[in-house]
Amino acid sequence: MHVPLDSFLAFEDSDLILSIPVSPDANPQLAAERRELRTLLLEAIGRLSRRENTIIRLRYGNGIGITNIAGLLGVSRARVHQIHNSAIQKLRSWFNEHHVDA
Repeated sequence: MHVPLDSFLAFEDSDLILSIPVSPDANPQLAAERRELRTLLLEAIGRLSRRENTIIRLRYGNGIGITNIAGLLGVSRARVHQIHNSAIQKLRSWFNEHHVDA
């Protein structure tokens, strides 16, 4: 069964950032910090290459495993790992440059 890749990427940015939990009983300052972190994360992800962005969204936004991402993109698992690791490194660097403690 073929599932179009677009069907996995058709979620809103707000869906992706829901992976950063904010406890309902969290204090207001913590909740505000989490919202700011979500916004910064979206900005950082937006700076990734299209392929890196796609892999990060599939992995963390949709919860799809590396093997399945490889199948969706038509590349090897090793290549998905390479792209994923590159994206994570870029995100870490971006957060470090902006002095964000995530």
